[in-house]
Amino acid sequence: MVESKTLVGHEAVLQFFANSLELDRLCSTYLFSGRAGIGKRLLCKTLAQLILCKQRDGRSACGSCSSCLAFEDAANPYFQERHFFLERSSNESAVDVVRGFIRDVDKVSSSKHKSVYLLPNFESYSNEVQNALLKTLEEPPVGIVIFLTTDNEKGILETIHSRSQVMHLSPLTPQQMKQSLTQQGIGSDDLDHLIRLSEGSMEMAMNYSHEAYRAILVWIETVLRQPQPDFLSLAEEAKVLGNGIAKIGDVELSERQQLEEWVKIFEKFYFEKALSKVRHHFVAMQILNTTLDDLLSAKRSIVSHGLLSLSLENYLQIAISRWMQMMRFVRIPEETYHYE
Repeated sequence: MVESKTLVGHEAVLQFFANSLELDRLCSTYLFSGRAGIGKRLLCKTLAQLILCKQRDGRSACGSCSSCLAFEDAANPYFQERHFFLERSSNESAVDVVRGFIRDVDKVSSSKHKSVYLLPNFESYSNEVQNALLKTLEEPPVGIVIFLTTDNEKGILETIHSRSQVMHLSPLTPQQMKQSLTQQGIGSDDLDHLIRLSEGSMEMAMNYSHEAYRAILVWIETVLRQPQPDFLSLAEEAKVLGNGIAKIGDVELSERQQLEEWVKIFEKFYFEKALSKVRHHFVAMQILNTTLDDLLSAKRSIVSHGLLSLSLENYLQIAISRWMQMMRFVRIPEETYHYE
């Protein structure tokens, strides 16, 4: 996935931390919760640099002290981003890695130098892994600040949640996103539409501006206009388009993961477009509501079924057939219907 290099928004959080530093009232653990792609990880890095800066000015790091220079070179020893799953060796569990992490934290704490640790996507860890970190959060070492991030707060144990200062982050506004995307040289004739699809997520907006995603959106638009589609052929075309997503960024996605990502894009476009057309038509809205439930079941089949082409064909048949139904009703004036 494409990642933004520039922090956008979250000014209130930056000011909150600037005030906390001024008053010397930092907590030991912060949980940053918010929608995927709104900049939680980049915000944490920005805050870490601010905390470690030797000459900060309000809510801005100086950018020129030894700490900031080392931070910019990803060489500041007092900031670490840790990924327990990725760090384990073949004979280690994630819990073993956490125990090693705790020993590292204790060693750094003994140096009496303020240090910051970032643990992204903390909800992805099992209860056992989260519990392994609990004692460190209950009795935090002096000078240690731990940032946890999550896209799904329900995946965080209550014991972890209650020991953290929770920071709820809002999606970015369309104005913030448009300004940032334009500054980064990302433009499109229908940029406003892409921003609406992204729902306040800069990562999603940047993804949708990529040609692989744009090709999917153009394909969906074309498919919804076909009078008698061949659903099996469409399923094969969808798989080919999904393959293009795997080439974006550093993460290689499996075929099933590519299709899951394709489905996310399809649904965002499909439901936004459908709602804009049928929101004022009672009968068509009932069809759309039914479509939501049916596509959810079909999507589960894509995730679990062994025959991807077959499950994807079924998904497309439901979506496009229902689309045709809705469009037929939308063409008929609402006043010709009589509701009991």
